[in-house]
Amino acid sequence: MRSVYDYKIVLYRQSDGSWAAYVPAIKGCYAIMNTAEEAIVEIQNVFEMIHEEYEEEGQPLPADVELVCARGKSARASESCQAAWICP
Repeated sequence: MRSVYDYKIVLYRQSDGSWAAYVPAIKGCYAIMNTAEEAIVEIQNVFEMIHEEYEEEGQPLPADVELVCARGKSARASESCQAAWICP
């Protein structure tokens, strides 16, 4: 059985202080939580639910995607961007 860790996960802090995690290869596979740790745990739960849906429909999970990584200022110069890519 595939795991969320077979995919690249993007983890970043939002402007309101919450943390978002998502799997770019899988539509709807995202989580927003108060801490980075909570976001990682929740993205695992979301992935498992989506994986079950794919299995029930007899569909394979999508292939992983390639990410081009960048770090720096966001679109608004006053906000700095903090992000991490968790790669298999």
